[in-house]
Amino acid sequence: MDGRDNPNENSSLDNSTPRRAIFSSGDTPTPAEPNLDQSSNSVIGPRFGGVVPSASSSKKPLHSTNSADAAYIAAHPVATKSTATGDLVFNKPKKSKKWMIVVLVSVILVALAIFGFVFFSKPNQEEISESFQTYYNYMYNGPEEGYSDTESWFLIQLTELNDIEIDQNKYITELMQYYNQFHEKFVKGRLNIDRESRKTLQDTVEEYGRLLSSVTIYANMQSIVQTLQLKTIQDGSAAATQIIPSYISIVSSPSSTTDEFNNALADVLENTIHLVELYSNNNCIDEDSDIIFSCVVNLGRRNSQVVSLMEKGDELNLFLQQQLPTIRSKFKTDTQKIMSTLGNGGK
Repeated sequence: MDGRDNPNENSSLDNSTPRRAIFSSGDTPTPAEPNLDQSSNSVIGPRFGGVVPSASSSKKPLHSTNSADAAYIAAHPVATKSTATGDLVFNKPKKSKKWMIVVLVSVILVALAIFGFVFFSKPNQEEISESFQTYYNYMYNGPEEGYSDTESWFLIQLTELNDIEIDQNKYITELMQYYNQFHEKFVKGRLNIDRESRKTLQDTVEEYGRLLSSVTIYANMQSIVQTLQLKTIQDGSAAATQIIPSYISIVSSPSSTTDEFNNALADVLENTIHLVELYSNNNCIDEDSDIIFSCVVNLGRRNSQVVSLMEKGDELNLFLQQQLPTIRSKFKTDTQKIMSTLGNGGK
């Protein structure tokens, strides 16, 4: 019999049901897997704790209640849930913040230690006051082997008298060392006074430095002139002029009596250098680098430039003489003011 005529083979076909294509985009065959939980419609996925939704429950995943799976999830909390699309969401391991706290505390402690060291290593007001007192004693009383009157503002006396038997250059050099030690401590130190008093004291100390320069230059003028004279004879006027700022600062725009006085002092020194240069060029300097005054007198009769420089020198010296009382008075006043503010009292 032809197989096509066998009724048993054709009986399983239902001609009333339309045939489907072998691979249909609308119904892709899914391999059957065993249902591990008969009470749910979901199928347990890979052992990461996730749940693969079944075909009949595509809207919301159902969680497995399998005890073995729950135990695995508890022991391996890397992936704690699955999304509606079946993607696994991994928890990031928590980082310990203890080391960050330790580092932060260490940094703060180091910063506090540095601040404390810098702060407490600064000279305090008592140390600053003692430093100024040391300078004051040497300025007021003079050197031990110096002038017999020890209660007389010794430095001021040097601007009035020319017969004090001391090495003025050495004394003033040592005096400036004491003052510079005070000034360094004052700049770096800490003061126990209010802000307004501190600002006033800072301005006073700044002005006082210029005043001290005025008084010491004037008191030691003879020694400075001799030094510049020798420098001019040996190296010329240009070399001598260059060292004037090492003695006194020249202010381009004088704003006080002190500035004007200091500029006049600098002009006197420069004028002297030009005179000495003329004396040297006209053989009015002997072998010991001393000025021959008879030669200078004769030179002044025939050289108008010498006369002009002499007249300028006289005018500058007259100005200094006129301003000197004001400089002395202000020097004393500011000395007392600094001492009083620092707590010394003064004399």
